[in-house]
Amino acid sequence: MGRKGLAFTRDFLISLEQYPELHRNFALKIGKVLFAQMPTEEVAKYIPYNDVAALLDGRNVVLHFRALRRQPSPNGTIYFSKHCPTVNVDGKLAIVGFTRHAIERICERIVPRWQSYAGLADAFAFFEQCLKFERCDLHSGHLAFTFFGQFPIGEAIVDQIIDRKNEDINNFYLRIGYCPAVLEGGFIKAKTLLLPGYYGTPECSAIHRSGLPWHERKRLLRGAGDLDIAKIKSASDCWLFKWFHDHGVPQVLQSETKLYAKAI
Repeated sequence: MGRKGLAFTRDFLISLEQYPELHRNFALKIGKVLFAQMPTEEVAKYIPYNDVAALLDGRNVVLHFRALRRQPSPNGTIYFSKHCPTVNVDGKLAIVGFTRHAIERICERIVPRWQSYAGLADAFAFFEQCLKFERCDLHSGHLAFTFFGQFPIGEAIVDQIIDRKNEDINNFYLRIGYCPAVLEGGFIKAKTLLLPGYYGTPECSAIHRSGLPWHERKRLLRGAGDLDIAKIKSASDCWLFKWFHDHGVPQVLQSETKLYAKAI
């Protein structure tokens, strides 16, 4: 590339900073290209416990790497966020942590394209950036915690469940599911992820105590068993979430306080 070409590229990158949305989209495209050049087998060794983002800094492209913190334990590594979010368990605060199995299940059930550049960032955010987790107990009395997130299809789901009027969609969060957990060394450690309606969840209990005829309960239970958030494409697919929400298990949380820290 000649001097004129280099000068044009420099001026183009700098001018992008005047247009934040264009700037972000261009950085995303660069990140996708760079990520695609990395050896798949080598990358697989490090994700989703690590993340990389391409950032534009004037005329430079900067790669920003993030990693979950790790705590060795007798039962395997505990992965947790640098923000160290906590859950109150019987008057004591426990740091939220995840087993490798829990991280894998969350990625598979919520972000099926987590091995892509953009998907990895979405998946990593659940473990690194989420600041709010709530203690809950499953039907068996087993300790668990639940948390909320935002999805590209989230606006359709929210509007199907509640009357949002003209309120900012960014203040609404959807229940992701429940993590059965154990207390270990100051952590509340997630073992896996149960989507809303899976056996043992509050939604499942709501179905059983609904008083509906058996064939109706069976239909709801079958829908819950087949639930796949990744396959939800439109509001018409959200009837089950609305049923849960209307029968005592809120699926939408409104909060003016951001539940996720900024990525960088």
